[in-house]
Amino acid sequence: VDEVESKAGGFRFPGGSLQATAAESFPNRLLVAPSGGDFTSIQAAIDSVTPTAASPWLIEIAAGTYLEQLTLKSYLHLKGAGPDSTVIRPSAVVADHVTAKYLTGVELSSLALESPQPSSPAERALALTGSVIELEDVRLSGYSDELIDASESTLTIHRSQLLDPILALNRGVDLSYSTATITGSTVNTRNCAIDADRSDLTLTRSVVSFEVCGTGVMTPPASLLVSHNRLASISVSGPRARILGNRIQSDAGGRVSIAGSQPCEVVGNDIDFSNSANGITIQGTASVVGNDVRNAYPGGAGIFNAGTAQILGNRIDAGGTAIADTQAAVI
Repeated sequence: VDEVESKAGGFRFPGGSLQATAAESFPNRLLVAPSGGDFTSIQAAIDSVTPTAASPWLIEIAAGTYLEQLTLKSYLHLKGAGPDSTVIRPSAVVADHVTAKYLTGVELSSLALESPQPSSPAERALALTGSVIELEDVRLSGYSDELIDASESTLTIHRSQLLDPILALNRGVDLSYSTATITGSTVNTRNCAIDADRSDLTLTRSVVSFEVCGTGVMTPPASLLVSHNRLASISVSGPRARILGNRIQSDAGGRVSIAGSQPCEVVGNDIDFSNSANGITIQGTASVVGNDVRNAYPGGAGIFNAGTAQILGNRIDAGGTAIADTQAAVI
């Protein structure tokens, strides 16, 4: 086993994959490791510090599997040795594995939160209330409910994996009155992958295996920007939405569904369904421009409009009607 050093100088961890953050960035640092560190417990390390905006703390976590629940603090960065090396699992039956309540300046990176299925002892990987948190290179998998439940929070996810393909009821990210930015990530669930309920969502350059859902209206209105992703389905009911340049493909009933009074843009997408009644369904206000829509379902429509729509410059190949319009759309 490689030597493990802490606090002073660089760190060398078992497996050797984790590099220390520069001292000038985090003068306050601790090491959690199975042996040879400052602590063997992540929560004990968290409990030992009092981070502030002027004096944040970095807790580096060496390779290993840690069985514990975590309650986070503001201005705290937990950094592992990589999601294949630093794994945190619940030690008991709990609702929330990692909890953040009314915190700011929190970051998790290079680690995995796991709750093995099918007998998961934790319902949610990460429960956020009124908090600001960033995830980078994090893998969440298992759990018997949402992977992330965020209420009145600001969430940033970058280069991460949210994986829960076993249980049919699981959601990936459940947002309520929150703001989320998700980039370069994978969300693989079997229920609503991302549910932006009365929330602002920016989703870019990610792969999402199930439906992206947007519901509700805030003041100012909640908004969705869904751009340059690979998606299976998207449904918007209420918020202002821009759905731009995505590859949307499904063999199992995927859809692009727009409802509600807020204006939506569906522009430049490549949409390919083989088992859907409609490629794009409009029951609200939408501009549908420059999309490539293929719907091989026998008798299925490329675009179905029962709302207020501008349908311009689309290329449509449908098993039935190219455009089924019941409300005199501008075509």
